[in-house]
Amino acid sequence: MLRFLRISQMNYRFWLTQATVLMLFVMTTGWFRVGFDSVNNMLMLITVWALLSIIYYIRTRPHDYIDLFLGDSYLNFISRFRSIIIRASHIQEVSLERREALFDDLGQYVETVWIVRLKQDKTVEIPADWLNRRRLNRWFSRKLPGYNSMMANQVFSSDEKDLWCCFKRTSSS
Repeated sequence: MLRFLRISQMNYRFWLTQATVLMLFVMTTGWFRVGFDSVNNMLMLITVWALLSIIYYIRTRPHDYIDLFLGDSYLNFISRFRSIIIRASHIQEVSLERREALFDDLGQYVETVWIVRLKQDKTVEIPADWLNRRRLNRWFSRKLPGYNSMMANQVFSSDEKDLWCCFKRTSSS
């Protein structure tokens, strides 16, 4: 049942706007008094709590994609533009690449990306954010025989910019 209650589909921009408008209304009406004796103070506390929870939600969700679902024999990567279903039997190669990020304001920032090559030379890049690293590494090690999860863990702690191949399907497997 919890699978159907997806926080990741929350429209946080709408609620952020609503909470900001409510907070501005309470502050500009002049009814704000010190203490907990008025309805406005309670509205202000609820609004501040809502703003803080929305900011926490924004900071803890991945920004490069919407969500990642791991099934028994597939993974469903939902990016901003489309949903990609990847079957474990179609995966030909899994690599991890550490490269410099495209953000100018962060300075020297190195990001990690899973590069999954499928049949028919199709390639899918999945950002290796800290929320799903362990889950995806465990899924690959369970579903792909010969996957090197120790190498993936070493890549996550490395500072080098390079490409590491963690799994390559041979013609016999």
